[in-house]
Amino acid sequence: MEAPLICTERQRLQRTISRYKLGQEICYAINNVHNFFKQTKMKKAILFLAALICTLHSFSQQTSIKNIVTINLPSGSKKIANSKVGSISTEYSRLSTESDNVEFYKIDSVVFQFAASPGEVPQDHLEQRKKGMDDLYETANWNHKSVIETINGIKYLTVYYEHQGTASISVTGINKARNKGIVISTRVDMTKKTKAEKIMKQLIKTIKFSE
Repeated sequence: MEAPLICTERQRLQRTISRYKLGQEICYAINNVHNFFKQTKMKKAILFLAALICTLHSFSQQTSIKNIVTINLPSGSKKIANSKVGSISTEYSRLSTESDNVEFYKIDSVVFQFAASPGEVPQDHLEQRKKGMDDLYETANWNHKSVIETINGIKYLTVYYEHQGTASISVTGINKARNKGIVISTRVDMTKKTKAEKIMKQLIKTIKFSE
């Protein structure tokens, strides 16, 4: 039979060894967790940079509209002759094609009309235009909405309405000096409404008026 002192020392030694092994296991586990998060953050950073590069690349086609504004169109956008717009779809045949200030582009299967021109307007031009559009569509009892907002220092009026199974979106922008303006508009069937709204929001973020 071992002496009590020897038993006590042996137990202490065993506990010390157990604590040491446990400590090693904990350290190993902590390192694994640290490496996991480190790798995850790196992956997220790489994915973010890839997404950013793709976004910048997709909107890399800078286009001048009548020397009034420049706007970045998505890669693959195609300019359409005014005379051919109506042949694409009945929705697009209703867009005005007669003005010299108008250009048409097909962006991801959606046709947009760009109309840019010089000319001074009153300070409350967009507010008055909004009121007129609201009164018109409320009288006609059409589903509609309108909002005025400032993006990158440019004031915009966005008007949306639905009629006969189609959705119409128009955005009017005025420069700070109130002597140049642009109107971007489209009319699509309801299945393309969400896509058209998304493209429109991306387009107006890239608009720059010429000096």
